[in-house]
Amino acid sequence: MFWDTNTRQYAVSLLGEMYTDDATWGQLASVKQLILHTLRKLSESSDGELARHAKRLLLDLEMDGDSKKRALYQSCMQEDQKRLKEQGQDVYILPRTKISANATTTFDLTSNVQEFVDSDKKVFLVLGDSGSGKSTFNRALEINLWNEYDKIGGKIPAFIHLPAIKDPKRDLVAERLRQSNFTESQIIELKLYREFTLICDGYDESQQTSSLYMTNQLNQPRQWRAQMVIGCRTEYTGPDYKKYFQPTDWNSSRGSELYQEAIIAPFNKDQIQDCVEQYVNSEHPPWKTEDYQRAFEQVPNLQDLVKNPFLLKLALDVLPRLLGMNNDFSAAKRNHIRLMDVELSPRDKESFKIFSDEGFYQHGISYLKELATAIYDKQGGNPVISYSECLDRKTWKNEFLDNHDGRNLLREAIPLVHINDQYRFIHKSILEYGLSLSAYDPSARVETAQQEPGMSRRESTCSIFSFEDTTSIDETVTTVGQYLLDSPFGKKSFIQEPSVIQFLEERVQQHPTFKEQLLATIELSKTEKAARMQQLMQSLSGEQFIGADLRGIKIPGADLRYGMFDSVRLDGADLRKTKLHNIWLRKANLDRADMTGAQFGELPFLQENDVVRDCAYWNDGKTLAVGLWNGSFKLYDTSSWEKIKEFGPYKDQLGWFLNVLYSGTSDRIAYNGNDLILRLVDVNTGNCFQTLRGHTDAVGSVVYSPCGSKVASGSWDMTVRVWNVDTGECIHVLQGHSESVYNVAYSQRGDQIASASRDRTIRLWNPETGECIHILQGHSAGVSSVAYSPNGSQIASASEGDGTACLWDVETGNCLHNLEVDGDEILHLAYSPSGGQVALASFNKMVRLWDVEAGNCIHTLQGHSSSVYCAAYSPDGGQIASGSFDRTVRLWTVESNYFVRTERGHSDNVFSVAYSPDGDQIASASSDKTIRLWNAETGNCVNTLQDHSGTLYGVAYSSKGDQIASGSDDRTVKLWSVETGRCDNTLLGHSEQVGAIEYSPNGIQIASGSDDHTVRLWDVETGDCIRTLNGHTADVNWIAYSPKGDNIASASHDKTVRLWDNESGSCICTLQGHDGIVFSGHIDSIGEVAYSPSSDLIASGGHDKIVRLWDVETGQCLTIISGFSGYVHGLAWKVDENGQYLATGSCDKSVRCWEIIKEQDEYRVRLRWSSSHEALAVSDASLMASRV
Repeated sequence: MFWDTNTRQYAVSLLGEMYTDDATWGQLASVKQLILHTLRKLSESSDGELARHAKRLLLDLEMDGDSKKRALYQSCMQEDQKRLKEQGQDVYILPRTKISANATTTFDLTSNVQEFVDSDKKVFLVLGDSGSGKSTFNRALEINLWNEYDKIGGKIPAFIHLPAIKDPKRDLVAERLRQSNFTESQIIELKLYREFTLICDGYDESQQTSSLYMTNQLNQPRQWRAQMVIGCRTEYTGPDYKKYFQPTDWNSSRGSELYQEAIIAPFNKDQIQDCVEQYVNSEHPPWKTEDYQRAFEQVPNLQDLVKNPFLLKLALDVLPRLLGMNNDFSAAKRNHIRLMDVELSPRDKESFKIFSDEGFYQHGISYLKELATAIYDKQGGNPVISYSECLDRKTWKNEFLDNHDGRNLLREAIPLVHINDQYRFIHKSILEYGLSLSAYDPSARVETAQQEPGMSRRESTCSIFSFEDTTSIDETVTTVGQYLLDSPFGKKSFIQEPSVIQFLEERVQQHPTFKEQLLATIELSKTEKAARMQQLMQSLSGEQFIGADLRGIKIPGADLRYGMFDSVRLDGADLRKTKLHNIWLRKANLDRADMTGAQFGELPFLQENDVVRDCAYWNDGKTLAVGLWNGSFKLYDTSSWEKIKEFGPYKDQLGWFLNVLYSGTSDRIAYNGNDLILRLVDVNTGNCFQTLRGHTDAVGSVVYSPCGSKVASGSWDMTVRVWNVDTGECIHVLQGHSESVYNVAYSQRGDQIASASRDRTIRLWNPETGECIHILQGHSAGVSSVAYSPNGSQIASASEGDGTACLWDVETGNCLHNLEVDGDEILHLAYSPSGGQVALASFNKMVRLWDVEAGNCIHTLQGHSSSVYCAAYSPDGGQIASGSFDRTVRLWTVESNYFVRTERGHSDNVFSVAYSPDGDQIASASSDKTIRLWNAETGNCVNTLQDHSGTLYGVAYSSKGDQIASGSDDRTVKLWSVETGRCDNTLLGHSEQVGAIEYSPNGIQIASGSDDHTVRLWDVETGDCIRTLNGHTADVNWIAYSPKGDNIASASHDKTVRLWDNESGSCICTLQGHDGIVFSGHIDSIGEVAYSPSSDLIASGGHDKIVRLWDVETGQCLTIISGFSGYVHGLAWKVDENGQYLATGSCDKSVRCWEIIKEQDEYRVRLRWSSSHEALAVSDASLMASRV
């Protein structure tokens, strides 16, 4: 018998009345306790409406009655919470974590988080896959912290389910407290006097894209004082994901000190065993522990599935009912039928018999795949299906959800939860698994393989769960390739489903046959009509197409951004409308390839005859004005990029050109130079119709008001003037700056003017009254550029002196973000039309695009060969024009959502690389403050070491290869365990950055060279400084031990090499005579020089972005390695029985491994692998007869 919804809710209300009405129902405590326990259970019901009703009632009852009754309520709630971590579960396994996805060593998560809670750190991010146990851990953590709080007080733990909070970005803590019936006065009191540990669950489910710590202003004056533990699915994160969690501005040096993270590892065998034993002891299932273990061992693929905690607990519940009491796998189907006999209707029994004869589990898997694909195809992945048997009879839903032909049996097998008119998977991981199977199902090889005559699945001697067969790879790979093209994988793009792509990438690594199947699919696609190859390439992204034969491949429209196609045959390929942003095509053969409409992220550039000082788009985007330093400006048609007109310089014009700007409403341009005069020009005739005079020094900037009736100009005479365009009259002179005004900007409504000055301030003015409204202070040098956001709520400012850009709140004048560009000068900035991005043009030849909300760099446009003076967005935001001292205007395509790719490598410059002694591993040191360890053969990153607070300049392996030493500009040397990835010791003593590091041959000593002009010798075991070698008069950049370790050589910026006695520390001799500086990996024209192990070759890398190989004996350059988009600062050699290899590290963030091949008397270089690449690379590519 089933009650309808109203009846169930009435029953819940009756329980509430029984609890509150003591006169009618009595005051017996045991009855009140039973009511509360019942309501608590109902609040966790799968019936959503019933659960919500019970939760609301529990909140109402919390403050009911006198103090005794409220104490009873609290006692019951605590008792329920402690009854298996607030979930009613009696099985809880302490999770293990890894420091990175590729790490093999695991640690206890509970201990890590407890250390975090006791520390001054602010954010702990718990990452994990669907079903990995994040929520279970978070709830258990709350109980543990409450237990500690009951004993010693301190921080109040608060579990927050983020999807249940209306506005977690602004009102996180208060909203959570309101849900628990706290009054506003109580909330204010807690805010002022108490400290919290916020356990935030479901960051991904709530679709957050900002730092909740920052947006809630935690630990700011008169704000909530709190730490945060945040749970998030791993697949929800993308490049630079830490910006969403770090408790400071993204570029702050303190960010890593206050932030910690861990990735929940899959269950290992011991955890699985522990979970089974706990389950058997607490739930008393029909099976014993050994029955479960036998099932895990004998059911193919089950051992891998139960590494997921959710799927393990599901298996513990389902397996006994699925396989029967006697655990007889060979009779599994018949046992299942016998168990179902007493429950199935006659029609369902017949359906089940048919399914069993044809392969029940294969039917179930097919149903799962098809339903998952339909959910993503028909309703965009929304996991909830609303179904009415009457209304949906003719829709796709009826095919899956009606009760004919035994579909109800298949739904139960998946399983689906049915509540009222809604169906949903019991956990999203099952939906994702089904979708992934639709792209790659290992059983496909069974289905396509030849079967022995008369052998059906029912008669097979293999387990019914088996996804394997004995057919050879060669016999099936082509067939399966066609299967993949015919499957949803070949017809639908899963590129927006990172969990599916991750599943496929994992299968490429785990199943060599699958990689061959994908390659067979590529082969087939050369002759078939193009399928959706984008996800195929993405699935193989970790494999890198180096030297592959892809001739004639047909993939129009494919997304190949950031793809690695070194020395690949793509001749005759159909690459129409493909996305090729930042693709690597070094030495690729693209002869006769059709690349019509292909997007490279950059259009052909405009070559000018002088320095490009400014550029501006017309409102409709059809015209671009370019101002040159010689005083002239040109107009270009943006559809053809043909020059329309050219004007100037004018007869009375003196000095350089500085700015050009279109009027917002008419065909007028305002432009200025450093000759004190502002000119207004009619673009149709080229006539200067208005000359505005009044400034007493050079006019640095000009801007039209939005309506076009006024012009504001900023001058080196320290004033801003507002002019009437028609009359040429100066309306206001805005005074207040104490030094030159470099830049001015109008707000979108025209009610405000911002001025940027050399006096390090931005002033906001009322253009009608001339009053100064705000003075924005924060830059440590002159402010070079300023711009309003399109909606007028923000201002962006940039300084070329302090290398920062600031985002300001117009209303309050507060600085929202401080964008730091290390070692660079920002010359100009511009907002995108949407306001979501800011483009920064810089001295270091690039344009950086910053995400306004997150405050981090999302893309870098590289191509200019000199300083970039200006950048302008087209009105639709799809293009950027940038002008440079190199006399070019470069045109870039801009995307609203930049390609989210799995980061394989460093996020900043790589300054040093080193091979392990056995040659199996490469270590790289970067200014992203990390060391990465790479498998030298495959290029896979196996670990990331993080503890430095500054840029790393040097890295070295110990002679045994079990330890790594690193030197940084945080003035420390750190020693790391290669096995665990942990920092074992920190060596303190240097007063400036450490740029050189080397182990002694016996591995018991380390030498470090620093910008403090010293070399320090350290005892590896104790970390003590043995002695300091003084004598150099400039930075020490290179160190080497003699083969016996008795002498040390050091090279310095003082143009000397010194030889030291290791025992006494005395300088044996000083080698002088260098005309230049000796380098080992830093900041000048030569990045590094390295001898090959055989001493017959030298490799050199430098600021020309090239590596050269030299013959030691003759000095001849043997070959050149190109393709780098940044300076080369790291070189390391390896020689083994297979050949010679060179590892490189570059300021383009890459670590690359090259094979050096000698053929007769010539050398050639072959790329083995690359960690990443940041810019389009087409060096030495062949493009004969190709169409672009």
